[in-house]
Amino acid sequence: MTSRHAAKCGTLTVFEDRSARSGRQIDLRIAVLPATGDAVAPDPLFLLADGPGQAATEAFLPVLSAFERINHKRDIVLVDQRGTGKSHALRCPQSPQDLATLPDDQLAVELKTCLSQLDADPRLYTTSIAMD
Repeated sequence: MTSRHAAKCGTLTVFEDRSARSGRQIDLRIAVLPATGDAVAPDPLFLLADGPGQAATEAFLPVLSAFERINHKRDIVLVDQRGTGKSHALRCPQSPQDLATLPDDQLAVELKTCLSQLDADPRLYTTSIAMD
């Protein structure tokens, strides 16, 4: 992203439980990088980050120059999926040890503890719900 073309940032408020269409609402962080050229295509490029907990608004900043040609004709939309970045991020408190080194029974305890401390229903933070 160049300094002459600032992103337009905002949030989209959605229900945490999309199927109930009621209850708690969460904000999804969205950034739009407007096309830099004069002839702008009507369909933007949407970029979603991969990997657990990765936010598009953070993951793509270092590589946005690779999308410069596309951004000339198209807006680029970065969406932090629910549970990532500034979209009601789901983060466990730090474990006293590296989780990869824990025996299975202790790992299960750490994960259950983490899930019980989240301010969210983890069942509602799946890929299929995010895509909806």
